[in-house]
Parts: sequence; C-alpha cells; structure tokens
Amino acid sequence: MSLGRIPFTAIAKYAECYGILPDIDAFDRFRVIIRAMDSEFIAVSNMKPGEISAQDPDAVKSLLKRAAEGKQGT
Repeated sequence: MSLGRIPFTAIAKYAECYGILPDIDAFDRFRVIIRAMDSEFIAVSNMKPGEISAQDPDAVKSLLKRAAEGKQGT
C-alpha cells in the first residue's frame, strides 16, 4: 500500500469540527502546516533503508564525515 496526500476534504472537515474553519486566514495557515507535515511524512516514509534526507543537517554531516574518513584511509 502506498501513501497519498491527506485529502483537502479531510483537512477541511477537521478544521470545521475544531472551530478553525470559520476563520479563513486561520484555515489557510492550518492547511499550509498540514500540507507541509504531510509532504515531509510521505518523503520520509518513502525513503529507502540507508537513504538520508538532504534536509536533515545531522544526517548530511554524518554522511560527509564518513565520506571524508573513507578517503583518508585510501
């Protein structure tokens, strides 16, 4: 089973149930936040084992450090 984006209708229904929706500006901020978190969750969930995210600074530093150590040993 593959992951998909949270449907707009689900975001709107949640916002309506919790009183966010009457305020359109608050809903727009909420929708942007949910979309960003959902996109990141999907990206991380679809990563292959051992793959790192370019947006994870600690993982990138670790990768570069391991690469530098490997070159020094040759």
